[in-house]
Amino acid sequence: MQKMFILAKKRYHSHYLKCSEKWVIGKCTSGDFAGLARYPSDAPHVERVFSTCEHFVPLLIAAGVSEGSRVPAQVLSEQGPVCFQFDVPF
Repeated sequence: MQKMFILAKKRYHSHYLKCSEKWVIGKCTSGDFAGLARYPSDAPHVERVFSTCEHFVPLLIAAGVSEGSRVPAQVLSEQGPVCFQFDVPF
């Protein structure tokens, strides 16, 4: 099984970012990748934190590729950029 790592860069520290990060971390660590894909309508403060979809799409790709592993993502670091580890089933 391969490992895939994704860094989510923090652009600024704010209430909006912390709420959005908590939501993303919850979706990734629970394996709710379908919920993660609904970020445009479900994520808190999406218009303030994710200025364009290009900032979020790599996370969706990693989550989608790892979905067959049936292992939720692990958060490796929340200091600085949030770093996720996804298990990839090939």
